[in-house]
Amino acid sequence: MDGGYFSAHLSKLRRIIERQLGAAATPYLISDGGKRPRRYCLTLPPSAVGYGEIDAAAARADD
Repeated sequence: MDGGYFSAHLSKLRRIIERQLGAAATPYLISDGGKRPRRYCLTLPPSAVGYGEIDAAAARADD
């Protein structure tokens, strides 16, 4: 995957999360570590991550 593709999708994901969560979005955003080399990660503790079914229609409406 090239950098431009990754960057575009990361920006889109960030906008969706910020739009849906508002001020509460910060802990859910993907961090790039702030320095090079970039090491992308979630800053959430593992206990905050869960799995569930996704409503595909609602996800497409956010695009």
